[in-house]
Amino acid sequence: IEITAHSVGVGSASSEQLVDVPFTTDLTAAATALTAVMGAPTVIPVPATSCTAASSIYDWGGFQIAFDPYMTEIGGTRFVATATAARTTRGLDIETQGQTVGTSLTDVLAHVPGSVSGDRGEGHIEALLDPQEDGLWGVVITFTAGTANGFHAPGVCTPALSPSSLPIRA
Repeated sequence: IEITAHSVGVGSASSEQLVDVPFTTDLTAAATALTAVMGAPTVIPVPATSCTAASSIYDWGGFQIAFDPYMTEIGGTRFVATATAARTTRGLDIETQGQTVGTSLTDVLAHVPGSVSGDRGEGHIEALLDPQEDGLWGVVITFTAGTANGFHAPGVCTPALSPSSLPIRA
C-alpha cells in the first residue's frame, strides 16, 4: 500500500499496480476498490452530526480510510487515508515514499527530498512529505521520541510548519 499526497495505491508482490484510488473518489467507491484487492475491512459506523452526514471508517488493521470534512477544500478530497502500522494485520506493507511507521525522523529527512519537519508541541514532531502547491499540505507523518508513529494524507501541516518557520529541510 503506497499513500501519496493524491491517492492510495496497492501493488502486487511483484510491484505490479493493482489499483490506484485518488482522494477525489467517493469514500464508498474507494472502499469498494480497495476491498477488491485487499479483502474486506472492518467497517466502523460514524453517526451523523449537525455538520456531516453519517459515514463509515474502513479499517484494514493498521490502515484505514474515512471521510474528513475538514479536508474537502484540498483539491476536492472525498476521503483521507491513515497508517498506524508498518503493515496491515493481513501483512500488507504500508508506506509513503519508502517510509513506514517505525522509521526515524533522521532517516526520513535524509532520504526523502523536500521533506520538512517541525515541533508540534508536547514532544511530538511532524514532517511533511510530498509537499503540494503551497507547501502546506501533502503526506503528514508524526513522530514521538524520533520514531514515526503514523501518517495520513492528504494532510495539512500545523501552523508551526509553515514554510517560513521550518527549522529543518532535507
